[in-house]
Amino acid sequence: DIDRKREDFCLSGHSNSVTCVAVSADAKRIFSGSADNSIKAWNWATKEEEFLLNGHENTVSAIVLLYEETSLASGSHDRTIKVWNLESR
Repeated sequence: DIDRKREDFCLSGHSNSVTCVAVSADAKRIFSGSADNSIKAWNWATKEEEFLLNGHENTVSAIVLLYEETSLASGSHDRTIKVWNLESR
């Protein structure tokens, strides 16, 4: 609630710091990257985790949605960029 400057909800589940966030254009999903080396996809309506993307060997520091949001690119302190197919995950 921006007018009242208060939190609407909180998503928790990573085992280390959240380092980056991306929101889908339709605002149906929130993606969070973490120092636990993972990316979580959250359902905006239910506030629940939808799925987890594992594969980085160090902190996920950047995420961006690509290709009409059918893919996600992530950058990590492991010096890699991974592109994830969100439709086939």
